[in-house]
Amino acid sequence: MRRTKEDAERTRERILDAAETVFYDRGVARTTLEQVAHAAGVTRGAIYWHFDSKATLLEAVHQRVRQPLTDLLYRMIDDDPPDALARVEAQASDVILRLYQDDRTRRVMTIVLLKCEQTEEMAAILEHEQAQRQKFLTSLARFFARLQDRGLIAPGVPEVQASALHAFMLGLFSDVLRFPAHFPTPDHALAQVRYFFTIFAPRRGEAPPGGVATSGVLP
Repeated sequence: MRRTKEDAERTRERILDAAETVFYDRGVARTTLEQVAHAAGVTRGAIYWHFDSKATLLEAVHQRVRQPLTDLLYRMIDDDPPDALARVEAQASDVILRLYQDDRTRRVMTIVLLKCEQTEEMAAILEHEQAQRQKFLTSLARFFARLQDRGLIAPGVPEVQASALHAFMLGLFSDVLRFPAHFPTPDHALAQVRYFFTIFAPRRGEAPPGGVATSGVLP
């Protein structure tokens, strides 16, 4: 039984590898499950054993890249250490570096952001993505609210701060992938991450609850 499960997992990974390649080369809308099966060296039935549609296959391809990063971010914003915001900035920078250094991350993000047409077939995936986005934004807004209560970031509407960070990162991902000539090295993108996070720094004269007003931007 163990060997059967291991074989099934290897087949699943082979299908995901093939789907990633074909989605990247052809775009999602122009890819068929027959093409993925051929690239993976399996039957179409083998694909349906693991995935009930092209949409769920695409979601699994995305999940291989997204889930480890999402889990790490949730741990960061839930643990809430004193340097939590700096850690989130470091993680944002690390994700950008992955676009340059990790072929899988770059391919999958290219598929999701640039080669995934919004068709009726993808409606269920879009609905799921929206639910996941809202869940993450809710957690992120609570994180920003806690940092404000401790005087660690500039005052603002936590929901707006969370949405702005999410939109900024997606926009930067898209620009790096769509206009590589404008971002020839990671430093070009990382400079924008550093600049964006300065908007959260407490401003001159603002005091944390029960604290003393600062004479400049806090480190």
